[in-house]
Amino acid sequence: MSSYLSARSIAARVLVRVELDSAFAAAVLDAELRSAKQLDVRDRRLATELTYGTLRTINLVDEMLLRFAKNGISKLEPLTRAHLRVGAYQLMFLTKTPAFAVVNEAVNAVREKHGPRLAGFVNAVLRKVASARESFVPETVLLEATPSWLRERLIARVGQEGAAALVGYIHEVAPVGICVPNASERAALVRELESELTTAVVQAAPLSPLGVLVREGGAPQKWRAVVEGRAWVQEEGSQLVALLVGAQPGERVLDVCAGRGHKTAILANAVGSAGRVVAADLHEAKLDQLKREAALTGWCVTEVYPIDWSVGAGGLDRDPFDAVLVDAPCTGTGTLRRRPEIAGRRTEASIAELSALQFSILTNAARCVRDGGRLVYSVCSVLQEEGEEVVERFLASNASFSPLAFPPGSPVGSGSSELLLAPHTHGTDGYFVANLVKSS
Repeated sequence: MSSYLSARSIAARVLVRVELDSAFAAAVLDAELRSAKQLDVRDRRLATELTYGTLRTINLVDEMLLRFAKNGISKLEPLTRAHLRVGAYQLMFLTKTPAFAVVNEAVNAVREKHGPRLAGFVNAVLRKVASARESFVPETVLLEATPSWLRERLIARVGQEGAAALVGYIHEVAPVGICVPNASERAALVRELESELTTAVVQAAPLSPLGVLVREGGAPQKWRAVVEGRAWVQEEGSQLVALLVGAQPGERVLDVCAGRGHKTAILANAVGSAGRVVAADLHEAKLDQLKREAALTGWCVTEVYPIDWSVGAGGLDRDPFDAVLVDAPCTGTGTLRRRPEIAGRRTEASIAELSALQFSILTNAARCVRDGGRLVYSVCSVLQEEGEEVVERFLASNASFSPLAFPPGSPVGSGSSELLLAPHTHGTDGYFVANLVKSS
């Protein structure tokens, strides 16, 4: 079996896990690539392109397949369906690849696993797709692969260009973001990564003073600085959300939905040994991972609590904080260029459900803010229902809070109390961030 075929087989296996287990493609692909030690850099890039490209365009790919698969593809064995989708994506979007090679590789992969009957079906369908691809113009359908309800919302929110950037240009892979504890360490990390990753493109992040962006550097889990705990993987926009809290030395700060704790780490380094950072999350498994990473990197996280913020504050409101960060669960539509599978999992109904949850979490977390303290609300979504509308509803029912402009010196957003980050304006994933203050 050729390495080229191995790359497409990896993509097919990832698609199966995403479809059957609702797994995140990034995590599954990373695991597959780590185990496929025989793949060279070119084939790893190909596996990544086939995985994310197929997921981004899966609606269009399925539409094309259904033109030639008279009985549909829903009842096919999952791996066969995945090979069909990957093959059709190659034929439709990677037009420099010879059609006969794409068809043969898909047929051989299916024959090896499931015998000649299914292989013959795959051969017939993909040959028809190959014949039809001459009339298919990839550049004109960048947004068409996104569900119509979501596409309309994205265009209304950030315009055609912004929506295209959010869903991810067909051949564009977002850079890997790396975060260092202190800005003074960034220049040295850039030099180190340039020396270690000789084929990669490494640059200081343009907005986050703690960030480094790496393109074509392979798996970050293997980079020395990450292995040794001197830096961690974190997208630049996520870094900015934590920096916009404006945590100061000696302050007491609460990270309400801490997850694995990367924003918590930035807050902990900002308040220093004289301060106090408390991390909370609904999921204890994430908090366990936070504690492991904190031990590796030396984050000064004082306390960790499992709390369901939709029902209360878990007692943390007894000793209020100088600043509280609520990075609430959301649709994740701001991360579509990295997690294209999200578009197929969200519905219009899920927006209403999540906005209600966000309001409950924000309301309960607000009880933990001291008089004169700050409350920062964020979501990795650009949808207005999860951003401004949640904040407006909160302010209408919490008279003690009011908007507070991000201070001068903030990496982005100074002069305004609300900020929308997006790929076409900031180069980051999509985030909404709001800064509020509790009256003294």
